[in-house]
Amino acid sequence: DGVVVAGGSGASGPSIISIEEAIVYDAISTSIRSLDVQKRFSDEIDLFIAEAQDGATLVAVLVDQTNQSNQPVSAFNVPDLTLISPDGIQYEADLGKSGSYAAIKEIDQKVLSDIGPGLRSQAVFVFEVSDQLLAKSGWVLKVGDITNVMFKVN
Repeated sequence: DGVVVAGGSGASGPSIISIEEAIVYDAISTSIRSLDVQKRFSDEIDLFIAEAQDGATLVAVLVDQTNQSNQPVSAFNVPDLTLISPDGIQYEADLGKSGSYAAIKEIDQKVLSDIGPGLRSQAVFVFEVSDQLLAKSGWVLKVGDITNVMFKVN
């Protein structure tokens, strides 16, 4: 697995890296554990459900975030993910569907507590995108405000 140290903005555009790599910025290493594209997610008894609207698909991203510093990092300082279309349109995660997906997959996210030095936390980001738009190649994931390196989605 490769690690890319990020910072600032890319002069000639961002480097696009594989989801098998990690991006490190401000002592937090962000790596993608899984990327799941489906119309519907649910647990075995349909207690928790995340379902896309007609004509849309859900893009669920499970992320590992590791504190590589020697100090605790507040959960508020851990970067979010943004999904960016080939046309540069930015999509924020759907909080309700992200919470449902976390419950379905039994992910214990750190929402309010610090991440201690050397410890890893997981986070879930679920985006809802038009089927027609998602069919285009060139989608990427941006980590926090990093603009010089992004994860390739398709």
